Amino acid sequence: MGEVFSDSLPVISHSRDFEKVEVDNPKLDRDYIAGAVYENNRNRIEKQWQQFKPYADPDFLPELGRQFRRRMWEMNMGCLFLDSGFTLLPKKSADGPDLQTQNFHIECVCPARGSGDFEVPLTSTEMKPIPKDLLKLRIANALQEKEKQYSAWVENSTVSRDKPRIIAINLGDLSAWSVMGHGHDDPSIVEEALFGFGDEEVHYDAKTFEVIRVSRAQRKSVPKGQSPVDLGFFLDNQHASLSAVIGSQEMFVDPWDIEVLHNPYAANPVNQQELGMFKQVTWEKKPKGLRRRLKPPVLDK
Repeated sequence: MGEVFSDSLPVISHSRDFEKVEVDNPKLDRDYIAGAVYENNRNRIEKQWQQFKPYADPDFLPELGRQFRRRMWEMNMGCLFLDSGFTLLPKKSADGPDLQTQNFHIECVCPARGSGDFEVPLTSTEMKPIPKDLLKLRIANALQEKEKQYSAWVENSTVSRDKPRIIAINLGDLSAWSVMGHGHDDPSIVEEALFGFGDEEVHYDAKTFEVIRVSRAQRKSVPKGQSPVDLGFFLDNQHASLSAVIGSQEMFVDPWDIEVLHNPYAANPVNQQELGMFKQVTWEKKPKGLRRRLKPPVLDK
């Protein structure tokens, strides 16, 4: 008998049985049900829980049925850091960051699709452009909410303002579009939001039509009704309390499935060598602006 899932949720052998289980359990998150009724999923999650259990807050299991993806992202990140040699600090209450090490803490977030005119549409089989503005709105909203939460924690002394902090953002709930960079060096949608990137622009010679250079348009805000929402969180020191952002679109992650985006204006930078097992993107401050550097993962760390 496992500890994560209710025994009332049966293991099924065919996908046609899923709908019946879902109808019988209307209050449970659909992803939670999928984690329970498919044997491979259940076994993997139960195994992860045994590893993560000493570091989970008391509300973890009670909330899992309603906030499955966010809580799973938290556990997967915790197991990833444990497997990478980090020591996590146990949590005695639900207050405070999701994951804490001696040198930094991590808050995990999975933005939802939104609603109304600003809802990220489901992926379509039709040839349609990726709704980047809507995706960036959801990323910006998640970061802003975490900023408010962090300020409250600092005010009541739950966390120290001198300790580096990381937000780990998972985009799997938003869509099935590939938005974490199409090539080895391409910026992800998360990096575009953090650094105010727009679409790629190709510059041609008017006479020869040869490509002169490729650049990115600036996109420091996205429209939302009458009030544009600011992007470019890492373009100045207004968000200096945020040391770095981890981005991924995968739920069950390996080190090569995520990227670490460092804030060049961080008041408390994260030690990059500590995170050497992950792909890292840094922007160095230069006299004429910022210069991007990509550090591939060192997987034998």
